[in-house]
Amino acid sequence: MELHQNFDQERFRFSQLPFRSQFWIFILLFGKVGFIILFPISIISHIAVIHASDDSWQQVTVELLIGLYPFLLGIPLLSWLIGHIVINRFPRLWFRPPKGPLWELNRRTGLVTIFGYKRHRKEGVIEEFIAPFYEFDAYMTTTHDRHGCYHGLMLQHRYEEQCINFHALLGPD
Repeated sequence: MELHQNFDQERFRFSQLPFRSQFWIFILLFGKVGFIILFPISIISHIAVIHASDDSWQQVTVELLIGLYPFLLGIPLLSWLIGHIVINRFPRLWFRPPKGPLWELNRRTGLVTIFGYKRHRKEGVIEEFIAPFYEFDAYMTTTHDRHGCYHGLMLQHRYEEQCINFHALLGPD
């Protein structure tokens, strides 16, 4: 199965999985991270509610098990379970190979190739934009949110409207 990725001393070719494949990975990660974060918080808050309530601890526990915990812990746990089962047991359902590489940096020739798939579905043609590396300018993009600044790297061609986004390669740190 061709994944259209090649990382060696000669070239760096990058492709991403299609959205359908990424969706199941997101479901798995959302469920796992959500459950791991919410479970200790729910235990601590459960103990605090028991101490603050005038009812018996059994009655408070039953009310929370019926009312709050199916939504608070059940949805992430169900997402984790469904994602785990689909990814580990049914690889033909979730895994689709990418349609092709998005871009390629070739060290031997000094060329950058950007692949375009707009006409691929209708005409079967994959557009290729090929230019020397020195015609590209690198710049950083910054986005701010409540957690701080996130920096991204972009390669923009000087004369054409062609751009390579390196955000998928950079981690959040």
